[in-house]
Amino acid sequence: MVMKDLVIPLAAGLAIFLFGMQVMRIGFEHLFLEKAKKILGTLTRTPVTGLVSGTVATAILQSSSAVLLLVIGLTHARIMTFRQTIGVILGANIGTVVTTELLAISVHQLGVYFFILGAVLFLCPRTALRASGMVTGGFGLLFLGMETMQGIAPFLESLSWMENASQWGQKGILSGIGFGLLLTAVIQSSTATTAIAMNLTYEQLISLPLAIAIVLGSNIGTCVTALLGSMATNLAGRQVAVAHVLLNVLGVFLFIPFIPLLTVIVEQLTSNPMLQVAHAQTIFNVLCSLLALPFTKAFERMVLFVTRGSAQA
Repeated sequence: MVMKDLVIPLAAGLAIFLFGMQVMRIGFEHLFLEKAKKILGTLTRTPVTGLVSGTVATAILQSSSAVLLLVIGLTHARIMTFRQTIGVILGANIGTVVTTELLAISVHQLGVYFFILGAVLFLCPRTALRASGMVTGGFGLLFLGMETMQGIAPFLESLSWMENASQWGQKGILSGIGFGLLLTAVIQSSTATTAIAMNLTYEQLISLPLAIAIVLGSNIGTCVTALLGSMATNLAGRQVAVAHVLLNVLGVFLFIPFIPLLTVIVEQLTSNPMLQVAHAQTIFNVLCSLLALPFTKAFERMVLFVTRGSAQA
């Protein structure tokens, strides 16, 4: 019963979703990777331009982890300095909300049509059209994966412990953050974790504050990819990963007291539960990045102290 009603639809939906993310990211890389490298390599002289560049690059590549791994590689190769990367990290946190906002729009029924269109484009001989087909088809798979994961809703509704889900937002914020952190660390996708939270909120299986807590936890969990990618790099590359961790962890824990206020704000913006979760992530990521922007120099000194590094020009 558990296998049929919970494990299979959840695992299948998650696999389809993650595969769609990978296909879409590869398509975007074929289309825009060199442009993203150019943006990051040349337009990051100040924290503000770095933030804009990180936002644009992440929106293009549809993966903050991919952008951070790219930045770590550029820093390791001494194409960028650690100082330049701080603004990019802040921008990457903003750019990652684009996919979530798109997923929250109620066009699930169009998923199969996106997939079919992508398959047709992929059969074309031109490289640009094939890459566009991967982007379009991958986007369709995201919606198909979300629809498949929604199949677990009837099973979860039958569980007695779900009757107390409405109280989790007040009593289990740290548990929600921990769940979002661990799930994202395992599946290596904060977008997938957010999609799960959106689905559970839409089905009224968890409260909005708990969903927001899960999303905040996913922001910390996504740091694992950058940490793993920095292990074989030089000091500057490791500093980028440490900066990413500190920024996300500090942002999440400073924001915890404001989850009730954020809940009220997004409830006023829309009555759609999925859009509420997406808007909460957007507001959190944008506010944290903009508030941290004036303190980049102080933050740089803190990271250099933690990593025992020396300032770079």
